[in-house]
Amino acid sequence: MKHLFIFALRVTLCLAVGLSPLYLNAQMEKYSIWVPPFSHDTSGIKFDQYMLDGRNAAVRVLLASGRFTVVEREATKELEAERKLQKSESFIDGKVVEQGKGVGAEFILSGKMNSKTGILALQFTNVADNSKVEGGDCNLKESVLVAPTGFNNAQVSKKVNTTLQEILARWLAKDRYIVVKELDGDEDSIDEVLIAVGSNRNIKKSNILEVFYTMLEKVEDMEIERDIVVAEIKVDVVENANFSVCKVKSGKKDIKTAMNEKKKLYCRLRTKS
Repeated sequence: MKHLFIFALRVTLCLAVGLSPLYLNAQMEKYSIWVPPFSHDTSGIKFDQYMLDGRNAAVRVLLASGRFTVVEREATKELEAERKLQKSESFIDGKVVEQGKGVGAEFILSGKMNSKTGILALQFTNVADNSKVEGGDCNLKESVLVAPTGFNNAQVSKKVNTTLQEILARWLAKDRYIVVKELDGDEDSIDEVLIAVGSNRNIKKSNILEVFYTMLEKVEDMEIERDIVVAEIKVDVVENANFSVCKVKSGKKDIKTAMNEKKKLYCRLRTKS
């Protein structure tokens, strides 16, 4: 299951309001993902358009991350018909996983809505072993049950984006490495640091990482995590599976200031230019 633990995003995700990604980590592997039509538990067509809007919103987030190749399947009508047959079956079954293999996907993002509660359940599945990677509930209750003429489509897209961002943020944390402490420097700057990652994550001598801390920015009625990059470091010694010593290449004063201010510092493989 090692594959799952490196499944993370190096990005502050775009929302429907038009935010741009702050970074893309080109050194990290891209993953192929298939997003079949989102489904609901009714026999009518009332929610079909809204499920389509929700799926499209999710696809935009995945593409904006820069970490996914979204694979598509041409037989849309066939998939829709098959989804209706699956309403009484498990949320992700072997048939759906086999379809994912057929389109060359490593992961599947599925969505199914409970029309009574207004909950759209999002679920990632690893095609290789049919295991659930992560799940999240998107509460559409206000849109489903309150709006007299059905969904507010813009609100649906916004909520799907926000929920998917929260799910992927949990993966992001798995690829953040903690800057443990200063090893060498003076009262104004830092020359060398210890980071909590080593050969267990395939870190190698001369790898370049960027050091950052996080803060929350309020955008409309949402708080979105933003990364503030303060320095670049270069791996000098991989001590063991868990620790490496790095020389500070740039931002020696900024990283010192951040440490003095007791900010929690992380690092990640640098984006290639």
